[in-house]
Amino acid sequence: MNTEHQLREFISSLNTEQKSQLLTILKNRTSKPNENEVLLSEILTNNRTSESISNIKETRFSNGLFCPKCGCTEKIVRAGKGVNKKQRYLCRNCSRIFTPTTNTFLSSTKKDFDVWKKYIQCMVRKMSIRKSAEECDITIRTSFMWRHKILDAIRQSDKTELQGVIEADEAFFRVSYKGSNPIDRKPRRRGGECSTRGLSKEQVCVPCAIERENKTSVAKVGGLGKTSIKTVENVFSDKIKEKSIICTDKEKSYIKFSKSLNLEHIRLEEYKSKKGVYHINHINSFHTRLKRFIDRFNGVSTKHLNNYLIWNNVISENSSRNTESFTIDKIWILGLQNVGCTLYKDVSSRDSIPIY
Repeated sequence: MNTEHQLREFISSLNTEQKSQLLTILKNRTSKPNENEVLLSEILTNNRTSESISNIKETRFSNGLFCPKCGCTEKIVRAGKGVNKKQRYLCRNCSRIFTPTTNTFLSSTKKDFDVWKKYIQCMVRKMSIRKSAEECDITIRTSFMWRHKILDAIRQSDKTELQGVIEADEAFFRVSYKGSNPIDRKPRRRGGECSTRGLSKEQVCVPCAIERENKTSVAKVGGLGKTSIKTVENVFSDKIKEKSIICTDKEKSYIKFSKSLNLEHIRLEEYKSKKGVYHINHINSFHTRLKRFIDRFNGVSTKHLNNYLIWNNVISENSSRNTESFTIDKIWILGLQNVGCTLYKDVSSRDSIPIY
């Protein structure tokens, strides 16, 4: 029995955590490794890569194989493996060759999948772009791109729907043109006051809603300035199920919206904070947490605000009950479910105000 075969048998007897620990020990050795140690390290690395690709394949194709270009599910055959051990597939409908990571946020990555998982962990811990870059040993530019690749994938695959008792209200954020082309207004210091008092088009309206039972939340840029029926419809038209109960303050925009979706509408009077079991304490608390989350990033550009809103929704949902690893896995799965890959030009050319 040769040495390589013995090493492979030894590795197959270890669990995933033990393999990871052994590989870390081998990589951190200060002395020059011998031939057997080098071989063991290579086998462990290839083994872990194969396991990662297998897990990605199961997540991506949980509902069956499909072509990421044409969506075909029937005329797909195996087409060998690439140099990185990824299984390749051929779609005979459009002649496209693809792998489990094609057209995902992991497309064309040159980094190990564990580095991506570590970066997602940094996001769950709400770390800045610079600190995440240091933690994962990548550049700041790469860290910025990874953040928006992941958030775009989550946002585009989000299918959240609210039902039951729902509390709704709006949050307002000053418009920020950071990272956009020059605009026709005087520059304003970060945190500075708007030139117009009260609500105006210098502020962006973000309608928010939270489901009382599961604490599932929805928040999205709806428009500029004061709340309107159009603003509310932009955000909630496909997010609230019929026959739900929506609880709001005196904002009139929800009256017509509630009737259009056959919702029971509970409006709280200005001088009352509660009507029986109905109140808006949960949504007010959500706004406090949301603004605290946004403030920690020192001025989020309005063109990226929707990404930060979905980020906050994912990590805050049932945060008291979910572990960090659960949230990391949830972001990983949501990201891989999306068909599409964000490029740098997509991020840099985004409209300064999201289209709504």
